This record gives sequence, C-alpha cells and structure tokens, in this order.
Amino acid sequence: MEYKRKGLKLKAIEKAACKVLKLDPLLFHVDSQRGDIVMAKHYFSYIARELTTFKLKEIGTYIGRSHSSVSHSVKTILNLEYDKRVLANLAAIRKLI
Repeated sequence: MEYKRKGLKLKAIEKAACKVLKLDPLLFHVDSQRGDIVMAKHYFSYIARELTTFKLKEIGTYIGRSHSSVSHSVKTILNLEYDKRVLANLAAIRKLI
C-alpha cells in the first residue's frame, strides 16, 4: 500500500526525520525504546499529522504502532515545541520534504 496524501508520502517524512536525526532508516521500523528511535517516531508522527490527512491509525500502521501511540507522540512534540532544538529539528525536517 502506498501511503500518500496531499501529494506527500509518509516515506518522504520518514527519510527526512531519519536524515535530520542521523538515524539509520533501517532502525526506524524496529520495535525499540532507544531514545533516538523514539524521538524520530515522535517527529514523524507530528509532521505526518500536520502535513497530511492520514488518520492516527494509518500513521500508526505505517510505523508499527497503535493510534494512541501516535497521539502520544503528537502531544509530546506539542509539549516540547518551544524547545529550540525541537523547533530546529522540525524546521529541518519540513525543509527536506
């Protein structure tokens, strides 16, 4: 299944998040609690919700998580959105996609 809405593919968001966070893309879909992987998925979920019309469940399916995990990721980034590093990472990811 191709995940594409509003002309934007989830794969493009994934690639951008991995590049900005210097994460091996092969690790993105691994079930792990490693901080860098978790943060990459948080950024991915937030931007996917912001820039596409995908539902939480669809985004979760793409990254192997539940809709509630995606919701938690979005809330986590919202709570951190005034952090300069988070803002810089969000801007860099948006620029790459």
